[in-house]
Amino acid sequence: MKSRRVRRVVASLALCVAVTASARELAPAFTLSTFDGDPVSLSELRGKVVLLNFWASWCPPCKREIPLLIELHERALPGLAIVGIDTYDEWEEGRLGATELGIPYTVLFDREGAIAKAYGAFGIPTNVVIDATGRVHSSHLGFLTEEKFRATVEQAVSDVLAETPRAVDGSGKLATTWGRLRRTGRE
Repeated sequence: MKSRRVRRVVASLALCVAVTASARELAPAFTLSTFDGDPVSLSELRGKVVLLNFWASWCPPCKREIPLLIELHERALPGLAIVGIDTYDEWEEGRLGATELGIPYTVLFDREGAIAKAYGAFGIPTNVVIDATGRVHSSHLGFLTEEKFRATVEQAVSDVLAETPRAVDGSGKLATTWGRLRRTGRE
């Protein structure tokens, strides 16, 4: 009987894998440090699409998902910043975990999980996509298979990148992307 209840809870959580912010709320501001002690703030990334990945060194599902994030990072998509946030972890374990996993993107340390809580990341891994204006586009809670990762997180990143205005030239004038023009019927 108890295992049936556990299965129902797990099934319920699985239905909540992708939660999209309806009002595109402003992403909670934060400043955290890298394992080298360098401070990084969300405001420094304004103008880019940001993919926050909340993870921990002791989390097996996180370790299975990180290669997908590394692959996405290696594509070097213009306008995308991937930031790993090691949360609910010890500093040394997090640093070693990031090194052993070969994480090439920025990794920040959130020992107490304050930033994870601010983003509603009540389980890990959690991926949050933030648009170039600093608003939360979507949040994806829990481990995602490669297929689900590509269909949710990568698709959200792709959608937000397509909506992001790009500088036309050195003058700083902005142009909207072709994909956005087509969706709004102004082509």
